Amino acid sequence: MRLLYRAGLAAVASFILFFAAPGLGVQSLYHALMLSVILGFLNAFAPYIVSTATYQRNFLNIALFLFGINAFSLYLMIYFNLGLGSRSLATTVFAALTLSVLSLFITLVFGVKLNIK
Repeated sequence: MRLLYRAGLAAVASFILFFAAPGLGVQSLYHALMLSVILGFLNAFAPYIVSTATYQRNFLNIALFLFGINAFSLYLMIYFNLGLGSRSLATTVFAALTLSVLSLFITLVFGVKLNIK
């Protein structure tokens, strides 16, 4: 159940980010909802993928992996014209960084118990 809460909160965070970030543009409300659900589920499953891949759950691995997942998924959404547009690479990196910090906060509050070393 916590996984669904985290996915929902990450989707809400990305939905707000799509309209609040100054350089990002979304074609319609439908595109924003669909893209935020996709990013929400990616951000909800990312800590489990990192913990399986590294066999330990530390703060830096999860933070860097979330940033990589968000940056790559935003890039793919813009590249394949899935309803998201960006003015520059810096805007996309800033949006990925903001979304990663929000997702990490959601993970710390609602999610996986991290052994921070």
